[in-house]
Amino acid sequence: MRRLGLVLLLLAATGSFPVLVPEAAAQGRSYEWRTSLSATGRFTAVATSIDGSIALAGRDFPLDSPEKIRITRDGGGTWASLANSPTALWSDVAMDDDGSVMALTGEASGQSTLWLSHDGGTSFSVALAQGGTSYGRLALSADGARVLVLSSAGVLLSTNGGMTFGPVAGLGSVTTGDVAMTSDGTTMYAAHNAGGLHRSTDGGGTWAAVAAAGSQNWSSFDVSGDGQTLLGVVSYQQPGVAALVSNDGGATFFEAPGVGATFNNQLAQGGLSRDGRVMVATTYGTSPMVSADGGQTWVESGGGARGWLRFALSGDGSSLYGAVESQGVVQRALVPPPVISGLSPSSLQSVGGQTLTVTGTHFVGVTTVTVAGQSRPFTVVSSTQLRVTTSAMAVQTAEVVVTTTNGSTSATVPVQFPEITGVSP
Repeated sequence: MRRLGLVLLLLAATGSFPVLVPEAAAQGRSYEWRTSLSATGRFTAVATSIDGSIALAGRDFPLDSPEKIRITRDGGGTWASLANSPTALWSDVAMDDDGSVMALTGEASGQSTLWLSHDGGTSFSVALAQGGTSYGRLALSADGARVLVLSSAGVLLSTNGGMTFGPVAGLGSVTTGDVAMTSDGTTMYAAHNAGGLHRSTDGGGTWAAVAAAGSQNWSSFDVSGDGQTLLGVVSYQQPGVAALVSNDGGATFFEAPGVGATFNNQLAQGGLSRDGRVMVATTYGTSPMVSADGGQTWVESGGGARGWLRFALSGDGSSLYGAVESQGVVQRALVPPPVISGLSPSSLQSVGGQTLTVTGTHFVGVTTVTVAGQSRPFTVVSSTQLRVTTSAMAVQTAEVVVTTTNGSTSATVPVQFPEITGVSP
């Protein structure tokens, strides 16, 4: 893990995100990128609870500035130092589904350590701290009972919530790469940074090579909660397999279409939602590629060529956290369907030609606005306001419908007709 950090330190992050990034129309959803945690230093660790409401982030640089883990409990809205967290240079963080069990690996006072909390971060205890051994990537079962950690001494496993750990037999010298497990902890993976992919289907008791995956320079590896979907991201591969996907539990793999073309042969990272539907893959200096259909199709997310170091996704992929060099943590959130909360003016004239101001929320990726069944020109002022020009109409109540790539919303407004005061002759 330290080697990874030293290499990334030599790379420069460039580029910027747009605020709004529409997805491919075929995927029928749009997303917004936003800065969630603005901070300097190299954030190399990020994890989230199943619903995305709780997230942890830690940095491993500057080397002379160890700090407490950062935490958000409101879906990335606000962050703070976790008061009772150890102070360290962080390698990885992980948590169970509800955030009650937290696992942290990092270096404090020259000693690499694995800390565990079983009370949502109120208190932490040392689980592993063996002189000369460094601890890196982590994987937890949904209930936190099983903990897998990649160390310089090999892969270590606990089946009792971290009370005790033992070496995993049959893996050889797997000391770099990544580890992953299914929700129930029955199926586990160890992906070697300089070799093969190994799997256990009996909770870590026995392991065997996954022949279909071949020998890759695995940098990141994830498995869905049910074990059916796998995503492995590869670094320094020439010629270029960039990301491998399996939708059949590892029986077969296919190259993620279009992903390798955007990669630049740097260290890569990826992430997978618990349901296996949403995936992200990128290298340090390229804009992330995202799939919302289990890896079948991918689009460039518009995240920019920043110094991407790690990703964490909520269970359904609706919230994606990304740790970025020298910038902190950014978040990409699925935008819900639009909602209309107000119309101004409060009534329309039947002759048309008025400007109707529509207020609400989630006016992102607006495709059409109709008034009394007629599609009308519109201007999106912001995600909470748009303006539409009316035309002549022959109804007493006009329905206003706003349609975005995420759904539709409607509201009604009364229509006034000119008052006839006389007839001549």
